Amino acid sequence: MLLLLLGCQPKVSACQGDVAGHGVREGDGPCQVLPHWAHGEADPEWASELSASVSSPVDWSAVNAALADGPVRVSFAAGEYPEPLLIQRTDGSENRLLLDGGRLGARVPGIRTGYEVAPQSHITVRGFEVSGSDDKGVQWEAGSEVVLEELLVHDNAGSPAIYLDYSARSGHASSRFVLRNSHVFNQPGECVYVGGSEGLDRDSHARVELVNNLIHDCHAPLSTRHDAINVKDRIESVWVHRNVVFRADWGIEVASPGSYSHNLVFDTEREGFQVNDSFQPWGGLLVLEDNVVLRAGAEGIQIQTVHLDSAGEVRLERSVVYASGTAGLMLGGDSEQVEVQVRDIELVDNPVGIDWWGEIQASVAGCLTSGSGVDTERNAATLPACEDTTAQTPERLSGPDGVWFSEDDPWVGVVALPESLGEAASGV
Repeated sequence: MLLLLLGCQPKVSACQGDVAGHGVREGDGPCQVLPHWAHGEADPEWASELSASVSSPVDWSAVNAALADGPVRVSFAAGEYPEPLLIQRTDGSENRLLLDGGRLGARVPGIRTGYEVAPQSHITVRGFEVSGSDDKGVQWEAGSEVVLEELLVHDNAGSPAIYLDYSARSGHASSRFVLRNSHVFNQPGECVYVGGSEGLDRDSHARVELVNNLIHDCHAPLSTRHDAINVKDRIESVWVHRNVVFRADWGIEVASPGSYSHNLVFDTEREGFQVNDSFQPWGGLLVLEDNVVLRAGAEGIQIQTVHLDSAGEVRLERSVVYASGTAGLMLGGDSEQVEVQVRDIELVDNPVGIDWWGEIQASVAGCLTSGSGVDTERNAATLPACEDTTAQTPERLSGPDGVWFSEDDPWVGVVALPESLGEAASGV
């Protein structure tokens, strides 16, 4: 039975985008790509440039000696490396170390820091294909000013594909952990997972940035532990922006305040966005804005506030939920101190526009609904400003040009999007 379930997973492969391998091809179909995001961070001038190859692995003694004198780049020759890349920085300076995979020329069976090491900080890992690991794809125990970019991570045996450990487990709270311009797919389990405080009343990581990543086909046939992006509790200053996420259990799970913006989520097994403070009460502002959720198996967006002593704030603004399996938006909880503010949303062709449970505190202003299955009587008391709209079924979501966030994307024409969403769709 397990082999049968695994055999039913969609056949996908990476294809050429702005960066090699950063598009996805469905079977024999066209390549669909997420354009590179120009982040504006420049490399420093390298005080030392070292090299590694399949036959000559990284000389960490030389790397650490060179880091004492300035920033270091280690360039990896193209090839298939037999062993995982084990990060072994011992130099304590803030000089940046770049491990450069040559724009995916170097393929490694895993990138790891190990679980019993000092935090590995001020490191950029760029341009590797990470595949064939018998454990996680990228495992980072702890570290500050860590940048993972332009990676192709797929078909690794352990879960998650990319993992920052819980601060509660490592004993270290990291500051600034970045994943950007990367492609993660074909993962048995979670795809991208950022651990938090695990319910403990103490500070966790800060400045987590997950930006412009293509993440899909996270699958675990016998469990629900296969989310595309999972951000856990008590993390300060989270930015999840402009990701394309599809075919996972939950698309994006949110358990820390921050900004979750301009993401496209579709074809999830359950919720597109799952917002949950069950680990810890909110301690700040959480904003979901300018997101599009299409064809979620359950609710498009679910927001739960269950802690009575919570003192945070949740805003859902300028977003579209189309063709969910149950409700466009589900609000739930018993908190009297957290108010969910919903502004300018479009709920299109969902069986129910907005549903709720418990004694949730919410306000709704500005919405459009469509579809004969919308329970207008139940929603009438909650959505006084709701107006009818019309919609057409979107087909291939990257449009004829095969590029997400471009002007021909069919989901742009599902409804009359708010102005800011139109800008997001044009790549702004």
